[in-house]
Formats: sequence, C-alpha cells, structure tokens
Amino acid sequence: MSDGLYQLIVVNLFKQAAGSLLLLGSLYIVSIAQKKWIVKESLPALCVAFIYTIALFIVYLSTPYDLLWHLNTSIERTMLPVYGGIMVGCYYILKQLESNFMIMLNKRRKSLET
Repeated sequence: MSDGLYQLIVVNLFKQAAGSLLLLGSLYIVSIAQKKWIVKESLPALCVAFIYTIALFIVYLSTPYDLLWHLNTSIERTMLPVYGGIMVGCYYILKQLESNFMIMLNKRRKSLET
C-alpha cells in the first residue's frame, strides 16, 4: 500500500465531513468560551461517528476495486451515518449552550429586579 492511498482516502473522508466538522468545531469553541469544556451528552454520538469513520477507512483500504471508482460511487452514501452522529453531538452541545444562556439570562433579570 502506498502512502498516496491513505492520503486519498483521508482527503475524501474529510471533504465529505467538512461542513459538519466546521459546525462542531464552532460549537465547541463557543462551549469552551462559556467555561463548559466537554459536553458529556455529545460524546457517545461523536465516538460512534469517529469509530464508523475509522471502519470506513479500513474498508476503503481493503477494497479489491479501483479506489477512485469506489470513493466516487460510495462515499456520499457511506458518510451519512457520520453526518448523523456529528449532528446529534452538535444538538447536545447546542442544547447545553442554550441552557447556559437561559441560566445567565435569569440571573441578569433577577439582578435587575433587585
């Protein structure tokens, strides 16, 4: 196996997940800014998405077919569960951020009332 195959697979996997990873990264940055480092509820979905991505990498490495053909005809379909896992993780992060915002808003209202 040449290093070019590894790079080709990783680049294609990343291209497919780039938008959802950008959203995930943005939410984690906001979460860190609010001093909430890890949203534990998001970890199972993100771990499953990561493990599934590793499994896809292994499948693409071991394919007996032409790799370019295999990537071009299947990667959009096979990455759908990864998108789903990342989106579920983003949902839980967003839910935590919303909860933190509501707590902060209620504290501010109470301080203004007194």
